[in-house]
Amino acid sequence: MSGPFRYNPHEEHHTPTIGYNWGFPFRETIYPNSPYNSPIDPGTPNTPERPLFSGLNGDPPRRQRRNSWHVVESAIPFIPPAPTSPLSPHLAPWDVTEPPVIPSCLPPPGFPSFVPPTTPSVSSYSYVPAFNPYPTSFHIHPWLNGEMRNELSFDLSLTDFAPHRAVGPEQFIPLSALDIHQPAFYPAITRLHIVCDAIPNWPIDIVFKGGSGAPPPISLGDILIEVHKKMHQAISHREWDELSFDQEQAVTRAFTKRCKIDAQFRRAAGWDHHDLTTRKQGVKVVDFLNGRTMFRGLVRNGDGSVRMIVSE
Repeated sequence: MSGPFRYNPHEEHHTPTIGYNWGFPFRETIYPNSPYNSPIDPGTPNTPERPLFSGLNGDPPRRQRRNSWHVVESAIPFIPPAPTSPLSPHLAPWDVTEPPVIPSCLPPPGFPSFVPPTTPSVSSYSYVPAFNPYPTSFHIHPWLNGEMRNELSFDLSLTDFAPHRAVGPEQFIPLSALDIHQPAFYPAITRLHIVCDAIPNWPIDIVFKGGSGAPPPISLGDILIEVHKKMHQAISHREWDELSFDQEQAVTRAFTKRCKIDAQFRRAAGWDHHDLTTRKQGVKVVDFLNGRTMFRGLVRNGDGSVRMIVSE
């Protein structure tokens, strides 16, 4: 019986700068740069985009095969097998543990050639894509897949954007710039609608905000950033007035608990921080999760959207 799937990156882990790991206590949360969110501080790290199927480590050296002294060389030339179905779960780019010896400009064997989507048609009123943004079937990155146990640890209640991944029992490291730029889906998609059963009034729409041109594939970081931003969106007075008495009490308890945990987290990082600083920011969307603030991934819905799973 084979063991559980574990993702092992080819490149040595890159420890992000402190500006990426933790937000400065006297400014807003710092997010990595992404074409799917609003512009950020130019001083934050900005890793160049990588082509979807380019070799992350360059081309590995070709090994010379030894001659066999017991087999007569066949005169029939080798005919490569037909590419397998792109719906196979083993064809996702993050499942390739040993890249084949091929030029970096070509996709691995069995992958369909990646053709960037055509320039979307532009409307004077709204952005309307010229292609179907939702494929009939797509695979979710293992770190985002809510149908299986993943290695991602992401507490949505923390003010600072600090996703981590497991590297061993009770051992976690921050996601690197290489991690957050991995494609979130295969085949790649450029538009996404996320819903959560706990907060149905606050859906999350991820759309390209980079202007004209073909939008890049949505990355793992794009999703985590937009989810965190939505969770820390302040609610309106109207939304608060619509709560029942029991709902108001539950949200108040979640708000108080979040302020205390956030203050403890910042003090553990070496900052002199009191929970009053977080309290002044008011009630946020994350407080409506009633303590279920751990991000557990995404699952597919039948309409092409995805549903966010959260737990305590």
